[in-house]
Amino acid sequence: MKTVKGFTLIELVVVIIILGILAVTAAPKFIDLAGDARRATLQGIKGAMVSTAELVYLKAAVAGVESDSRADLDVDSVIFEIKHGYPEAFPEGGNAGILDALELDDALEICFGSGARCHQSNSSNVRIGFKMTPDEPCFVRYIESGGTDGVDGDVTIIVEDDGC
Repeated sequence: MKTVKGFTLIELVVVIIILGILAVTAAPKFIDLAGDARRATLQGIKGAMVSTAELVYLKAAVAGVESDSRADLDVDSVIFEIKHGYPEAFPEGGNAGILDALELDDALEICFGSGARCHQSNSSNVRIGFKMTPDEPCFVRYIESGGTDGVDGDVTIIVEDDGC
């Protein structure tokens, strides 16, 4: 008598069904499309901030006010408040700051000033992102020249995306 070795059709179908169930439950944990999209958005905002800050600095250098501790600067009919040649995070004189140069989506949170949501933010820096909490950060932080945690003469732009 001849013995046939192999799997029956029912056994193969059961294995395929089990693999399908595992793939459906495990795939979302490995493919975080929403988190990747938030991180990419933050990188885009950071790039826009860097470009804006450099453009304003170059205009300030042409105008000869790049080393002034505070000045107003006309950039394409928009008056920016600048510190050491870079746009302020939160202008106090009613003119434009870094946020006025960005076109931001309504889904983003913007945080400046003090408060628990901003966790140690103030008028020298601004946070833009999705989560402002210190335990799950998902934001870009713009610190103006000479601002809190900043360096005189330069702006600091940090992406914190651990909580995205």
